[in-house]
Parts: sequence; structure tokens; C-alpha cells
Amino acid sequence: MEKLPLPLVRIDDFYDDMISGMTRKKEVDGEKILYKDIYKGIKPILLEGEKLYSDSGERMSFHELDEEALLRNIDTSDMEYLYSEKFLKKAKVRYDQIKSLPKNGKCPYCGERLVEELDHFLPKSKYPIFSVTPYNLVPSCHKCNHNKRESAVKFASKVIINPYFDDLNKEQWLFCDIYKDKDDNIYPDYFVSPDKSLSEVQKERIRYHFELLNLKEYYEISANEVIYLYSDGWKEIFRLSGKEGLITELKKSEAVYTAKKEYINSFQRALYQGLATYIENER
Repeated sequence: MEKLPLPLVRIDDFYDDMISGMTRKKEVDGEKILYKDIYKGIKPILLEGEKLYSDSGERMSFHELDEEALLRNIDTSDMEYLYSEKFLKKAKVRYDQIKSLPKNGKCPYCGERLVEELDHFLPKSKYPIFSVTPYNLVPSCHKCNHNKRESAVKFASKVIINPYFDDLNKEQWLFCDIYKDKDDNIYPDYFVSPDKSLSEVQKERIRYHFELLNLKEYYEISANEVIYLYSDGWKEIFRLSGKEGLITELKKSEAVYTAKKEYINSFQRALYQGLATYIENER
């Protein structure tokens, strides 16, 4: 799971161009007002919100944000329109810049599926003030975006890993045990066990991330495919080099992922670790 650099783009870089030329009007208290004027009026609030978001991210204190206080003349439907009809179209260059931040093109939430869209880390339906805040837009695969859901952040421990502000890949927390069924087929069992150096809140957030995004099922399906593809080759290595030869080969495969920080908690590393341990303990 890759830690991403913060987007270099800011609201001030695209906002005026994004709302220019708008002729659509909205009826407010019986009077028709240009949407462009509405958006001009709330720009200072959005800029203030951008700074608030950055500060909250640095402290990882999103749970302390007051939804009601943040509304301050912000209409949710107006902001959803601004994002879907203006940001995605008139600021597409900025959209693409943010979407391309992962250097491997993979979703930083799961670390495996390809990025397809931008996720509002704090959902725009609950926090409309951050609808076009670049720091709130995270490159994501569709599945992680869907699984994440649009719930408000109420507790410090119920916040998934933020690729911009969290760096939780210093230690391994994703592991895999290998089991054998009655037909001698092996299968993986993924789990998280956060390092003791992490705070209790960080540990809970890792568990919450793993559960909410349904990564256990996804990793186990992916691992089963790896086992299916390589099992014949592993059997041949075992035949030629025995147990020690196979363990050496598995540890070599693991080392490829251990060498890169963003892969420390990849399903592949955990799989090869689990397989090597399983073979070592086999009688």
C-alpha cells in the first residue's frame, strides 16, 4: 500500500476557471441567481476549509470536524454539481494529475487493483465543503471506493488508512497462515496483527481498513490464484531440491516484495512468508 505525495494542486489553481462562463441559475427566495455568483460567494469558505482539512490530516483528527458547523452556507447539492459537472469536466487536467499520483498505477487502499477514479476520503454527501479539495481526493479503484461507503467520521479509530497523511508501512501488519484441507489442498488465511510500536488508535484503524474494504476475501482469492499458477513449479523444485530448496525459493520471492517499502504489507509478501513457514513446519 503506497504512501502518496500530497497533490500539488490547490483550489485557487483551478476554481475561477472552473466556474467561469456558467449561465445556469438557481431560484433562491423567489429570486433567480447565477450559480457562478453563488460559487464566487462561497470560495473564501472553501479556501478556509482547505486549510482546515490539511491541518486535520496532519493531526489525523478528522473525527473532530463538526459537520453542522462546516455547512456554513454550503448546499450539498450545489457542491455535488460543482464536482461532477465542473471539476470532472472543466478541471479534468487537475483530476488526471491527482489520479496519476500512485507511481505503480495501483489503488493505494488495497495496493493491487488499478486506479479508476477519485475517492472523496471524507464523503462529499457528509462534508460538502471538501467536495473539490484536492487533499480530499484520493486515487482509488472502484471496488475500494464502493466498499468504503459514505459514512461520516465520528471516531478516531474508525478512519481508514489515508494515503496522503498516514505512513503505516514502516512495520509489517499483514500476515497469512496456510492451512490444508482434508483433500490435501492448501489455502491462505489472511489477518492483520499491527506492530506493538503503533498506537492503539493506529492498530484499530488498520483493522478497520482491512475489514471495511473487505481485503481478507480479496487477498485470499488473489493468493489462491498465485498458488494455482505456481504450484506445479514449486512441486518440481521440491522434487529436485527438497524441502530446503523450496523454502529458499519462497524466501527469494518474499524478498522481492520486502525490498520495496510500499510492498511491505502486500498480499504477495505475506503469502510467500506463510508458505515458507508452512513448509518449514511440515513433517
